[in-house]
Amino acid sequence: MESSYRWITVAFIVGFSFLNIQSTIAQSLRHDTIFTEVINQSYLPGEDGKHWFVDVTSGYSLFGLLANHKKNGEWLTYYKKILQKKLNYLSGILDGPTIEYYSNGNPKAVYSYKNGSLEGAFIELYEDKNIKSYQFYHAGDLISERRVYSGNGLLQIEQLWPTLDSTNFNSAPCGDSWHSLGVMIDSATPFNGNSWYPDGKPDVICKNDSISPKIIHFKHYNSKGQIEITGSFKYNCIEDSCCWKEFGKWNWYKNEILIKEIER
Repeated sequence: MESSYRWITVAFIVGFSFLNIQSTIAQSLRHDTIFTEVINQSYLPGEDGKHWFVDVTSGYSLFGLLANHKKNGEWLTYYKKILQKKLNYLSGILDGPTIEYYSNGNPKAVYSYKNGSLEGAFIELYEDKNIKSYQFYHAGDLISERRVYSGNGLLQIEQLWPTLDSTNFNSAPCGDSWHSLGVMIDSATPFNGNSWYPDGKPDVICKNDSISPKIIHFKHYNSKGQIEITGSFKYNCIEDSCCWKEFGKWNWYKNEILIKEIER
């Protein structure tokens, strides 16, 4: 099932990657252009219904259509004349597919907006067009796990979400062992959900609690495949601040022999 799902995703990506980008750029540049600095303005100046090429300084430029003084339809973003991003607007609001590009023209990320919010698949790619990560949104909310792959296609991270309203796995600077990488299992292992070593061996394997969706049990292995730590995290929210806290019984092993046990 996983393999079929990935091939469907790949087919989706390939469809986008065959867009004739060069033809689009050439067609756009045939229109009359105007260069105008845009600073702190809610809409671009100019006559409706015409294409505008707007220099926003620092090497970035925009190209697209206006309707009622608002962005409408397809807009292209360039950096030093190299296409960076293709977006779609409806009456000034992001609506439709967005594609980000590498400097060689290959797609870097593919995703869509609906009425200004992320909607559907959000897919990142490596420069050779292999899938780097994907996840799914509805009305701006993440509704699936995030899967991250190595350059050779091995699954590296499968981030888990305790509730559908979660916006970030490590959503606040709190927790018992929090630092810039997030909540930590030990000094070298961030808690990101399921993860694997580059050779495909399990690093951290998680399991949802059978009763509470806000509790996740994990097993952490060393690179030799030996279990090192088992324990649990509980997702806690205080007002608008949410984070994972160490929870329940934690066990430490050496050569797969229990050496320490703590109740959190």
